[in-house]
Parts: sequence; C-alpha cells; structure tokens
Amino acid sequence: MKKLLLMICLLMIVGLAKAQKTCVIASAEDHVPIREALIHTDNNHWARTDYRGYFTMKYQFDSATVSKQGYLKTTIYLKNLPDTVFLLPESQQLGTVEVWGKNQQHVRDMEDQISESASQYGGPVTGASFDLANMLDKRGRRDHKHLQKAKKLLGEYDRKDPIVSAYEKATGKKYQLKTPYEVELEKRDSGLVEYKGEKMTPQQKKAEKIGDVIVKTGKAIDKLHRDKPVSLDMFKKEE
Repeated sequence: MKKLLLMICLLMIVGLAKAQKTCVIASAEDHVPIREALIHTDNNHWARTDYRGYFTMKYQFDSATVSKQGYLKTTIYLKNLPDTVFLLPESQQLGTVEVWGKNQQHVRDMEDQISESASQYGGPVTGASFDLANMLDKRGRRDHKHLQKAKKLLGEYDRKDPIVSAYEKATGKKYQLKTPYEVELEKRDSGLVEYKGEKMTPQQKKAEKIGDVIVKTGKAIDKLHRDKPVSLDMFKKEE
C-alpha cells in the first residue's frame, strides 16, 4: 500500500514538472537577459521574468505574447518553445529631414549663376559634371584676358589707316602696310653688300676677304715648296 502511494506521488510530481514550462527571455542585440518581461498566454494567464530573465508558466497554453517596453512584441508557442527567446529592440526610424540654413536663398542664387555660366560655355549641365575648377581657375581667366587683348590688337592692325585709304582712293592703287618686323628687316638689308653672290654686312665682307688672302698665301707657299727640290744641305747647321 505504501509503495502504491509513493508511486502515485512520484507520478504527480513528474506530471506537475512537465506541466511547468520554463524559458529565458533575452535581448537579441547583446544576448543580455531581460528582467520584468511580461508573458500573457492565450487563456489569460500571466507570468513575469526574474532578474535572470527566467519565467515559469504553471498552466497549459497554446501560445503566449512576450512584451517589454523598448522591445518588439513576439509570440511563442508551447509545442516548439525554445530554451531562450530573443526580443528585438525597437528602432525609431526618422523620416526625411531637411536642414535649412539662414543663407539658403544665397546658395540657390549661386547654383543658378553657375548653371547659367556653364550653359554659356556650351557644356551640358548635369549636376556637378561641368568643369567648375576651370571656370574658377585664375590662370584660365588670365589667359582668356590676354587672348582677348591680342585679338583686339590684331583687329586694330587689320583696320587700314585713314591716310592709306585716302591714297588708295585717289590713286586707285593698293598699298599694303608693313609690319614692324618687315621694316626692321628692310633696314638691316639696306646696309648689306654683295660678295661672291651672297649678301652680307661690310664687316663680314672684310673678314671674308682677309680669309681669302690667307688661303691664297698658304696655297702659294705650299706650291713654292713643292716646286723647289729637296737636298740634305737644307738641314745642315750653320757653323
């Protein structure tokens, strides 16, 4: 009889142990146990986790909701209840944030001016694809200024002098103005003399003549030595 009662008590203890469900609730971010998380079953029973994140449900249930402030709610099921349930932290997502400065209108005006300047250069404007560095480069602006100045001077040179125009109109002849470089060449050529079919300065002509005299003298001396017979008496020392 005592053995029978002992067997019944053991069966009741085992059944009660099987009926109690234990689980750990932890954070999915750092796996730290969550205390005071609430567990609400589908048959309206409640449980709360301790400082270790453990909870024990004495009553049977099919599903339960686990909730904790700052975490997303999750649903657990008795038939596949794991040893640990991880809760995801709530993420507060912000919408589109626009920051407006005091000088926002000035920024827009500058963008419009840049777009207008880029369109004048003939390049397509697609965001920041145009060469802004070239537009702002001091060297580029300086070279452009010099080019415009040179074009202006050439244009003034191309225009004929009023006196020349009156001369051509009166005589019916065309008169071509000479450039300063051409005038300088004419001045230099006017002092040249012709020597051996080439034009040269008087100094060059004098040097050429001296050179010719030296060459002729050398040839004459060489010819003289070639024509004179060689004898041993020429190499005797004078006594």
